Amino acid sequence: WKSYKTDCTYLKLMGLTKGKLEKVDEGIKYTKEAQKFDPSAESTINLAHFYAAQNNAAEALNELNSVENLMPIT
Repeated sequence: WKSYKTDCTYLKLMGLTKGKLEKVDEGIKYTKEAQKFDPSAESTINLAHFYAAQNNAAEALNELNSVENLMPIT
Protein backbone atom coordinates (compact mmCIF):
# COMPACT_ATOMS: atom_id res chain seq x y z
CA TRP A 1 0.00 0.00 0.00
CA LYS A 2 2.78 2.43 0.83
CA SER A 3 4.08 2.49 -2.75
CA TYR A 4 0.60 3.34 -4.05
CA LYS A 5 -0.24 6.12 -1.58
CA THR A 6 0.25 8.77 -4.24
CA ASP A 7 -1.00 6.85 -7.30
CA CYS A 8 -4.27 8.53 -8.15
CA THR A 9 -5.50 5.75 -10.43
CA TYR A 10 -4.89 3.14 -7.74
CA LEU A 11 -6.69 5.26 -5.14
CA LYS A 12 -9.71 5.85 -7.42
CA LEU A 13 -9.99 2.15 -8.25
CA MET A 14 -9.64 1.13 -4.61
CA GLY A 15 -12.40 3.58 -3.72
CA LEU A 16 -14.69 2.14 -6.36
CA THR A 17 -13.86 -1.43 -5.38
CA LYS A 18 -14.52 -0.77 -1.71
CA GLY A 19 -17.83 0.82 -2.66
CA LYS A 20 -18.83 -2.22 -4.71
CA LEU A 21 -18.00 -4.38 -1.71
CA GLU A 22 -20.34 -2.15 0.34
CA LYS A 23 -17.46 -0.81 2.39
CA VAL A 24 -18.60 2.75 1.83
CA ASP A 25 -16.52 4.34 4.60
CA GLU A 26 -13.36 2.88 3.08
CA GLY A 27 -14.51 3.95 -0.39
CA ILE A 28 -14.85 7.51 0.86
CA LYS A 29 -11.38 7.37 2.42
CA TYR A 30 -9.69 6.24 -0.80
CA THR A 31 -11.67 8.64 -2.97
CA LYS A 32 -10.85 11.64 -0.79
CA GLU A 33 -7.18 10.66 -0.92
CA ALA A 34 -7.37 10.44 -4.74
CA GLN A 35 -8.89 13.92 -4.86
CA LYS A 36 -5.80 15.34 -3.18
CA PHE A 37 -3.79 14.38 -6.26
CA ASP A 38 -6.46 14.82 -8.94
CA PRO A 39 -9.57 16.78 -7.95
CA SER A 40 -11.49 15.55 -10.98
CA ALA A 41 -15.22 15.59 -11.61
CA GLU A 42 -15.10 11.79 -11.77
CA SER A 43 -13.79 11.43 -8.22
CA THR A 44 -16.21 14.03 -6.95
CA ILE A 45 -19.17 12.22 -8.50
CA ASN A 46 -17.95 8.92 -7.06
CA LEU A 47 -17.78 10.56 -3.65
CA ALA A 48 -21.34 11.82 -4.06
CA HIS A 49 -22.44 8.25 -4.79
CA PHE A 50 -20.81 7.05 -1.58
CA TYR A 51 -22.52 9.75 0.48
CA ALA A 52 -25.85 8.88 -1.13
CA ALA A 53 -25.27 5.23 -0.18
CA GLN A 54 -24.88 6.41 3.41
CA ASN A 55 -28.19 8.30 3.12
CA ASN A 56 -26.25 11.53 3.53
CA ALA A 57 -28.12 13.53 0.90
CA ALA A 58 -26.79 16.90 2.04
CA GLU A 59 -23.15 15.88 1.60
CA ALA A 60 -23.92 14.13 -1.71
CA LEU A 61 -25.58 17.28 -3.01
CA ASN A 62 -22.65 19.38 -1.81
CA GLU A 63 -20.24 17.18 -3.78
CA LEU A 64 -22.41 17.29 -6.90
CA ASN A 65 -22.67 21.06 -6.71
CA SER A 66 -18.87 21.31 -6.55
CA VAL A 67 -18.54 19.41 -9.84
CA GLU A 68 -19.52 22.59 -11.66
CA ASN A 69 -16.26 24.19 -10.50
CA LEU A 70 -14.22 21.27 -11.82
CA MET A 71 -15.68 21.03 -15.32
CA PRO A 72 -14.77 23.54 -18.02
CA ILE A 73 -17.64 25.58 -19.39
CA THR A 74 -17.98 25.12 -23.13
